Amino acid sequence: VAFVLSYDRSMPPEALGSESIDYQRLFQSAPGLMLLLSPEFTIVDVSDAYLSATMSDRTELVGQHLFDAFPDNPDDPGATGVVNLRASLERVRRKRVADTMAVQKYDIRRPESDGGGFEVRYWSLVNSPVLGPGRELTCIIHRVEDVTEFVRLKQRDAEHVELTGALKQQAISMEAEVFLRSQELQAANQRLLELDRVRGTFLSRMSHELRTPLNAVLGFAQVLGLDELSPDQRDSVDQILRGGRHLLSLIDDVLDIARVDSGQMTMSVEDVGVADVVTAATELLAGVARARGISIDASGVGDDDHVVADRQRLLQVLINLLSNAVKYNRPGGEIAVLTEPMGDAHVRVSVRDSGWGISPGDLARVFDPFERLGAETTEIEGVGIGLTVAQGLAERMGGTLAATSLVGVGSTFSIELRGTTGPIAHFRSEPSRAVRSRDAQPITVVYVEDNLANLQLIEQVLRVRGATTLHAARDGQAGLDLIERERPDIVLLDLHLPELDGEAVLHRLREDPTLRSTPVIIISADATRERRERVAEAGVEAFLSKPIDVDELLRTIRWLVERPVQSG
Repeated sequence: VAFVLSYDRSMPPEALGSESIDYQRLFQSAPGLMLLLSPEFTIVDVSDAYLSATMSDRTELVGQHLFDAFPDNPDDPGATGVVNLRASLERVRRKRVADTMAVQKYDIRRPESDGGGFEVRYWSLVNSPVLGPGRELTCIIHRVEDVTEFVRLKQRDAEHVELTGALKQQAISMEAEVFLRSQELQAANQRLLELDRVRGTFLSRMSHELRTPLNAVLGFAQVLGLDELSPDQRDSVDQILRGGRHLLSLIDDVLDIARVDSGQMTMSVEDVGVADVVTAATELLAGVARARGISIDASGVGDDDHVVADRQRLLQVLINLLSNAVKYNRPGGEIAVLTEPMGDAHVRVSVRDSGWGISPGDLARVFDPFERLGAETTEIEGVGIGLTVAQGLAERMGGTLAATSLVGVGSTFSIELRGTTGPIAHFRSEPSRAVRSRDAQPITVVYVEDNLANLQLIEQVLRVRGATTLHAARDGQAGLDLIERERPDIVLLDLHLPELDGEAVLHRLREDPTLRSTPVIIISADATRERRERVAEAGVEAFLSKPIDVDELLRTIRWLVERPVQSG
């Protein structure tokens, strides 16, 4: 580790004695099979032994992304080397601790001079982090051992294998080591699987239990906001909405931390246009910035810059960075958003503010969860978990999030992601407008919900719509009976119901030929990706998560009522 940390050769020669030590050559000449990787998994250096074992050339490897240099064998549809190795490296990057892998089948590409193609290889791998003074990840040492011959010997029939005494002893030793390591990994994996199951149940339950009361708070406040109010009443409703939405964002952040930490946060990685996402983020923060006289300048964002990312998660990161830039800025200050292409095919997106800045000592703690660096004694809202979530999201997208600051001048937060030149899908966010129908078409609605406050809320919302007959049931079986009797135009359905849960009700409806075409809107606080996918496969028209957006519910109902009737 010492020679890796000294790779920049910043240590003066006199501190090393009479002769300066060439640490790079020392690493390259080490007897072990090792790669030195950047935190983004780019190959920084490689040992001679590794080059020999993988039939590679240093000039071709250094500077390449690890998985570009060593892809899976395209002729092996069951190859899992890249997936397993990436998972191990991401654990090292996230947890800053060494990760030992089980023996992996990871075929190696032969040079064209040797006939090309791939050669079957088996490896024992250990990935170790190298940390800097502030526990930041400096690089990763990827150390391997070629165990191909041992695996091949085990695969052959014993009666056809003649082992020399030395080879047999080596095989016994390696077998014992591999067996013990496999047993340890198997036990650890079982514990992790159980922990993941418990975490998944916890996230689903907490999402439901925390969002359900907020549904009533925000829902009734939105309904009140649709009425004619005095200025004082309007201010009170706005305060309720601001407070409720802030609490909802905190709940989402806490759940996001748990998902990122457990690896359960799913990503839909694609080619994303940076300019589109920046525009969407700045539009959302423009009102808050104007209220404080703060200007946001995004002219430094390149129109042609695109990155490999999950668009929604990248938007979440940029909203967090811009929100902080507004909250911790001076009144009348400035914010600049700019992009910068990096030399290793990455793109850096930076948010720069003109705030008071962060001291070097505090900067080392800025990404720690629940760390607000003294802001808890001010009127600035927050609990100090937004940057933690943003950093986790950046890492899950294969990038990094970093911060620099100068006291009295301002701070810059930058997310760096892999660039791409692929096609870009352009998105534009549309502003929400209150929907209050004056000439609504008469409809009948059945709402199946066991929470009385939620029933009363939907009753108020549909009263705003007008021309709506509402029937309600408090459990799944009663709801199914009510739907069969009333034959409604639309069904609003909760998922967590007594007697018969919402999914079972939905499946019964889709199995009944006379009710199969009845439009169903799911309204639930259990809005996990897995749940959404299951009910989508069962056939629902919409999924609205609690706390509901009143405008969105009314728009969805209007869309279902006004859409053309499908024939045959």
